[in-house]
Amino acid sequence: MNSIEIQILKFVQETFSCAFLDLIFKFISYIGNKGAVWIVCALVLCIFKKTRKAGIISAISLIFCLILGNMALKPLIGRMRPYEFDTSLKVIIPLLKDASFPSGHTMVAFAFCHSTAKIYKKYRIPLYALAVFMGLSRIYLCMHFPTDVIFGAFFGILFAIAAGKIYELIAKGGKRNE
Repeated sequence: MNSIEIQILKFVQETFSCAFLDLIFKFISYIGNKGAVWIVCALVLCIFKKTRKAGIISAISLIFCLILGNMALKPLIGRMRPYEFDTSLKVIIPLLKDASFPSGHTMVAFAFCHSTAKIYKKYRIPLYALAVFMGLSRIYLCMHFPTDVIFGAFFGILFAIAAGKIYELIAKGGKRNE
């Protein structure tokens, strides 16, 4: 599978690589570093009563990404990064030391965006577009294999769904006690 994915990455580099996209995808990827932008957005949503539900669900999903995705799955699977597998790939951002699978940037982007889009349906398209571009940036920059990004999106959505279910269980439990 890795050799097919390397061919996809090389195709992306040979077909789309240019200074403009380098700048755009570096920026998109940079804002996703450490999940900071998503954490800040979730915390801001938690502040206001009107957006608190989205903030809490997003925060829970981000915690799942950290614990289950980055702390459990990445070390357990331990997949090499594409540039470690094939040193001929052009890498234009600093190399990473952690495992490749799943893509953490993509996972947290989809976790936040899915959590929020389920509640604020009118923002669904821009939220998912942002998450998709985060994933594409990781492929374009050769930080991840395409399957790392696909499964990052899958786990992000899965964690958002689980967070929503947990929120609903807690909300129902609180209403019974009143």
